[in-house]
Amino acid sequence: MSSPAAETVPGGMVPQHAPLRWTLALVVLWLAVFSAGCTGSNQSSPDASLPQTPTSVTAPSVTVQGGQLVFTDSALPVVIVTGQAFSIRVPANPSTGYVWQVTGSPDPTVLNLIDPEGIFEPPDPQLPGAGGFQVFELGAIAPGTTQLQLTYARPFDPADNPTVETFTIKVT
Repeated sequence: MSSPAAETVPGGMVPQHAPLRWTLALVVLWLAVFSAGCTGSNQSSPDASLPQTPTSVTAPSVTVQGGQLVFTDSALPVVIVTGQAFSIRVPANPSTGYVWQVTGSPDPTVLNLIDPEGIFEPPDPQLPGAGGFQVFELGAIAPGTTQLQLTYARPFDPADNPTVETFTIKVT
């Protein structure tokens, strides 16, 4: 006697194609999953064995933009090599009257502060009143350790309680 769920064909035989369907489905799924990563180009550059300079790297406190290191977290030390240009990037919203000001300049024998005012980078997309970033560009001149102190305040309001960020920079 056959089970109620089993299909029978003339002659009383149970077809075996049901397990075959599941096996075929699993094979197709396996091929789809493992072949998805194999669609990239197989071409390599002539210098593929040499380490390449990253064009975009993102970490919690440092990124590479336009081939230049950009630091964003004053809680972590900035370590840079002599002769290298880099930037300090801090969130800013000048539409509120607040701006970052250099209140503690780095040692000029170690670092060159290229623009003490910084450059404002608007947000993308640009929206009225939205904040962006203020970017300070620096150049490492000679080995040493120094600090850059930035204060976020409204210059016209001396009673304001400003935010202060101090970046420690080590040049090797």
